Amino acid sequence: MNPRGMHLLLDFNDVDPALLADAAHLEAVLREAAQAAGIEVRFVRFEPAGEHGGVIGILLQGDSRLGIHTWPDSGYAAIDLFMTGGQTPEFAVEVLVDRLDPCAIRQQVVKRGPRHPPDEAAAEDDNG
Repeated sequence: MNPRGMHLLLDFNDVDPALLADAAHLEAVLREAAQAAGIEVRFVRFEPAGEHGGVIGILLQGDSRLGIHTWPDSGYAAIDLFMTGGQTPEFAVEVLVDRLDPCAIRQQVVKRGPRHPPDEAAAEDDNG
């Protein structure tokens, strides 16, 4: 695979519900994380998410993004970062962990991009 970007998926558990319900606080945290990672933010949107008191938010750069979806009633936040190069996602993660203080974290890293050369077994899976 010739990676075009990296997609970092974070599950934050046992976070203070008050933090997860505060859209202004979450926006400030994500802006700080984006700055730490080297993302120049060009678009921001935060709004209430569902009936559970959560927040959904996204920060975009031309080809990178940082997003969050929260469930305060469960103390849970799903966070994703997609970066295409030049940024340092580990710096963003440090800020997110420091500001949201989760008791438990699960992290997955997915390299994104076209297969090169094509993986025949995966091509079969993709087609049916």
